[in-house]
Amino acid sequence: MNFSKAERGKELVNVAFESFKRQLTEPELLASLKKSANFLARDHSTAEDLVQTTLTKALQHWESFTPGSHLRSWLLTIMKNTFLTSLRKKKEVLRDDFSEAEDPHDAERILNIRAELAEAIEAMSQLSDQHQTVLFLIGIQGMSLEAAAQELNIPIGTVKSRLSRAREMLAHLTARYTSEGS
Repeated sequence: MNFSKAERGKELVNVAFESFKRQLTEPELLASLKKSANFLARDHSTAEDLVQTTLTKALQHWESFTPGSHLRSWLLTIMKNTFLTSLRKKKEVLRDDFSEAEDPHDAERILNIRAELAEAIEAMSQLSDQHQTVLFLIGIQGMSLEAAAQELNIPIGTVKSRLSRAREMLAHLTARYTSEGS
């Protein structure tokens, strides 16, 4: 049977897509995504939705994944961006939620916590993807410096440097937001 170049190309794409889908269902990868989602969302149902949305986006944009690179890092970046986007959207809704608190001190405390969270989210979004990813892998995933370096395929010194700079930038940004809000 003689296949045209177009037919062979289409078959190769189908094989690549099936391989990509298989990788997404690996138990270790799914467990890692669930752990990250639970840490971010702090709610089981929301975490499940976050994992599902992450996997859906990955399937929709699978061709943008570079074969040979780290799938977990790519998926965690999708998850982090999805989560930050959802928090930004919820920020407006949360402003009115505190009005139901019976004690005015509770309402003030809730409002302050939410304001701090919004500032932290805003500060995190100001960081480069490289700095966000290192913070995410080490701070949220709980990876060691060595594991993060291996995951990102970069020297451990680069991971240390990015982590240090990311922490410094976050401290500076959150201090700036605090002083602007005063």
